[in-house]
Amino acid sequence: LNAACLVLAEYNGLKMVIANPTSDTVMDMANAVALLKNPYKDAKKFRHSDKSSYPMTYELPGKIKHFTPEQKKIYVAVLEGRKEEIEEEIKKALRSGISPYNLIDEVIIPAINEVGKRFENKEYFLPQLISSAETAKRAFEELKPHIKKKRRDKKSRIVVILATVKGDIHDIGKNIVSLILQNHGFGVIDLGKDVSAQRIINEARKHKNPVIGLSALMTTTMVNMKEVVKKASQQGVNCTFLVGGAVVNKSFASSLGARYANDGIEAVKIIKKIYSKEKGK
Repeated sequence: LNAACLVLAEYNGLKMVIANPTSDTVMDMANAVALLKNPYKDAKKFRHSDKSSYPMTYELPGKIKHFTPEQKKIYVAVLEGRKEEIEEEIKKALRSGISPYNLIDEVIIPAINEVGKRFENKEYFLPQLISSAETAKRAFEELKPHIKKKRRDKKSRIVVILATVKGDIHDIGKNIVSLILQNHGFGVIDLGKDVSAQRIINEARKHKNPVIGLSALMTTTMVNMKEVVKKASQQGVNCTFLVGGAVVNKSFASSLGARYANDGIEAVKIIKKIYSKEKGK
């Protein structure tokens, strides 16, 4: 009854309440209401409210335990989606002498991968995934000027064109892949979501042997990948296709004559392998 009263009071504009914090029912309701009102800010609080499933302290992966304090703070910030803190933590790490490449390859990307694992294991849900992705994006933006200084003289970078196919408006995974590819030195052209096949082909024509990365989250839209591949063949566009997304698998990719990447790190490995073979010809 107290929990139900709390929900009604929240609905009618409650700002402060005297309640029993040891009551699981009351606290679960309070955290659930906070989550629905502000999913990004209060997702962590809600997730941690079930202490049997979501402990307050994280068991960090083995090598992470040997991180410097600066590295560990950045890792945890991405893991927990602390968007407000990440830029300052990046600045502190750079001032301490840690290279931007170390932060990307050894800290941020492993943290993103850990978020992905927790999402797959249903320990994290969409709000946490979005919050962590946005935190990682801010981290990459903060690091970008330091990366460009060293990569500016790279004249012939591999071009990767990314797009979520026509009819699909989901782009969280694609955005993460885009960030990872950019920070491994690839020239990424992100066309966004709900992109028509012809627009993708038109962009591909502007570049020499680009990689076209297609993403889809739904079975109803993954079939639109076929149209892109078909148009590329019909219009004589020389490119390599790389596909991914929640509903996509190796078998489907093979049916298109495309490569399959499960995540951004795998995409990096596949693209490097493709172009190293071409250089060896």
